[in-house]
Amino acid sequence: MVRAIGLPLDDAQRVFLWTTGRGLLSAAVRLGLAGTHEAQTMLAELSPLLDEVHAACRDLGPDSLAQPAPIADLLQATHDQLYSRLFQS
Repeated sequence: MVRAIGLPLDDAQRVFLWTTGRGLLSAAVRLGLAGTHEAQTMLAELSPLLDEVHAACRDLGPDSLAQPAPIADLLQATHDQLYSRLFQS
């Protein structure tokens, strides 16, 4: 989609990082871990870190993007057995 509107790769990568951070903070708000104003403040404070991440990772290719997390996968598989579920599925 960003290619269709002519957004340069550098800007598209920054948008991706920002929306990923926003998504994580939105989940924290929905779970009651942070308030809306606190989440907005945190996102603004993350800006320099997102710039650092972008500078360090801008030239990585698709083969470098995967990160296996077998322990997380195993824990996610037990979600249906939790006493108090975060989400109904």
